[in-house]
Amino acid sequence: MTYEMSTRGGVSFNERGETSLPGLYAGGDEYFGAGAAAFGWVSGENAAGYAADKKVLDLARGKDTIERDKTFFESIRNRQTGAGWQEVNTAVNQVMFDYAGTVRYETLLEAGLAHLVRIKKKAAESLTAGNAHELMHCLEVLNLLDIAETVFTAIRERKETRESYTRLDYPFRNPVLDGKTLFCKKGRHGPVTEWKKVR
Repeated sequence: MTYEMSTRGGVSFNERGETSLPGLYAGGDEYFGAGAAAFGWVSGENAAGYAADKKVLDLARGKDTIERDKTFFESIRNRQTGAGWQEVNTAVNQVMFDYAGTVRYETLLEAGLAHLVRIKKKAAESLTAGNAHELMHCLEVLNLLDIAETVFTAIRERKETRESYTRLDYPFRNPVLDGKTLFCKKGRHGPVTEWKKVR
């Protein structure tokens, strides 16, 4: 769940629904309960206003990225044998359950992250899709692997016990982190974290 900022996680956004990525807006489950529909409306209106002021995207600027991704997607579709998205999805779920539960410690987290990175590499090399629908699920599970890696990175960075999560190697709440939120984003070489004071 990605409701209010807490150790449960969330997407960082402002009162207009804007995230740190220009043009990307958060709505729906980012607010809990009845607020989800109203805030989705606010985000939608602001996203439409943002899009109305933009010119048509210059695809030539991203040609290399588009070609790289196209080649990768075609490799998944053209494989005759390999792992289906269900197998990879099950593996991700099992790693998260086994290594990133509510009771954690560094050795276990390090082992879980290493295992996840191996699955991520193997998935990129062996995922196969017999049709466009399966390809969509393959891309979803690859995104889940990125999210799982970010979760492991965030858990390792939070060196304390707080709310319903226990770090056996850091059994006490760290008062230095009170009023701070751990922000995570995808970096060039993996997830990047930063602690920020929030109001």
